[in-house]
Amino acid sequence: MIELVRGIARNVHALATTSEQQPSGGVSLEVNGRIVRLDMPVQECPWPIRDGDDIIVAGDVQADTLVGYAYKDVTQAYVSSLSYGSDAVQAWLTLIFTLGGFWVGWNASSDVSLLLWGQRLVFLSMALLFASFTLVLLNLIVEKRRAAFLVVSASFETVKGIARNVERLAGEQEAAGRAVQMELDGRRVHLVMSHRITIRDGDEIVVTGEQAGDALVGIAYRNVTRSVLGRAWSSIGSVMFVPMCLALIVFAFATLWWNDAGEGVDIWTALRRVLALGALVATILLAVDRFFQWKLYREAWRRVKLA
Repeated sequence: MIELVRGIARNVHALATTSEQQPSGGVSLEVNGRIVRLDMPVQECPWPIRDGDDIIVAGDVQADTLVGYAYKDVTQAYVSSLSYGSDAVQAWLTLIFTLGGFWVGWNASSDVSLLLWGQRLVFLSMALLFASFTLVLLNLIVEKRRAAFLVVSASFETVKGIARNVERLAGEQEAAGRAVQMELDGRRVHLVMSHRITIRDGDEIVVTGEQAGDALVGIAYRNVTRSVLGRAWSSIGSVMFVPMCLALIVFAFATLWWNDAGEGVDIWTALRRVLALGALVATILLAVDRFFQWKLYREAWRRVKLA
């Protein structure tokens, strides 16, 4: 069960390193009275957590410690999360063993009835065991992605007020009018949207986004005065993603069942099926990533519409 905690970091100290050449990059700290352990790769933490930083952590409770799957240092404006690359590889391998066990058990043959059913029982039991490992690993991947979603969505801020000092930003988005900076309720706000931004000085504006340095970077906005909604993401990509995923899944299953060797299985058929399983796992991971990204956008959209 994922838990979320937010507060000021206290008593920050480094965890013991795994070796002198390869430090763990982990820290132990207190957040809102809770003991938290973060063991993220060094490259995922551009700046070390400092005492006094505003921290959001999502993770699993082990004993009296919250082991973070993801966290956001709001003060320094960066997000770090545990990688699930090794979990994906293990899920792929256990899935191979699962289907291999089912295939061997289903195709077992013997003139002795006891031996025949003994083989089937052993291999099908092994297949079910590996299938349970695959489900556990996939669930862990989902939990890690969910933790990252929770810490980012918990850092969302919604600002409402009268737009002042509205100006177009220079750059690639300038010609299309999709990049704007302004002052809103005494705060500096940056907007980079997927379509032209319709905001003028004096308009009543609602913006939902994340704090980055001294500016709020908007993900969605609503111009109350002109009844206009804007967002930073394109709906075309979301529409195209679903049929693309379905096509990849159909292709993976078709590759699994297609057999050039007829009734037998040669090395090339086996290799193709192994790669098809890899493509299937990769498609699942891509779908999980996009699902939580969609949830993040949907949360920003909901907040800006309700404010």
